[in-house]
Amino acid sequence: MTKSHFKFTPPPAKLKSGKFFGKSARYAAFLSLILTGCETVDSALTATNAVLGATNAVLGAATGNASSSSSSSSSYSRSPRPTAEQQLKIDNLAFKASNAQIQRAVAEAKPNIQKMLRMTSCFNSQGVKAIATSDHLYFINLAFTYHPDGKCVDVVRVHGWEMPARNVLKFVVVYSSEISGETRDRTVEMRNEDGEWLVHNL
Repeated sequence: MTKSHFKFTPPPAKLKSGKFFGKSARYAAFLSLILTGCETVDSALTATNAVLGATNAVLGAATGNASSSSSSSSSYSRSPRPTAEQQLKIDNLAFKASNAQIQRAVAEAKPNIQKMLRMTSCFNSQGVKAIATSDHLYFINLAFTYHPDGKCVDVVRVHGWEMPARNVLKFVVVYSSEISGETRDRTVEMRNEDGEWLVHNL
């Protein structure tokens, strides 16, 4: 049998000297430093976005760029409210029409009529918009010359019920100021839209 001869090959000089492993270690450390830097930048951007979001929210509130519902609610909260006595007068008003057809319409419209009376007696145009037809805007001016600002007037009477059309209800509201003694009338027109009576003109 012929003996096999194996030749031992020593490792490369770089391996023997440790230079190869030294470069690998330095490369790994450099890669780790880059990844750490990326995580730091990502964290910084996330924090910056959070700060900008909070700033925009504050600026939006300061400039009035809030939702419409919030704006309407805020406007109503700043308006005067009827006193307990004035509210009781509105609740106890007699809504009596001359015939059965108009009386049925009045009964259907009564909840929104009472809301409208509370708003108009306190000059709250924004509040009326919530129960108004979409194609009209309102600025309530009952033309009281001597009644003080910031106080509601009384609703004395609602009368003159009529229906020029089956979807139209008209009536007259009488407002009075106990402070100045002035009295003003206002003709109101409501229209039935999809089963709900809404203020169309006043």
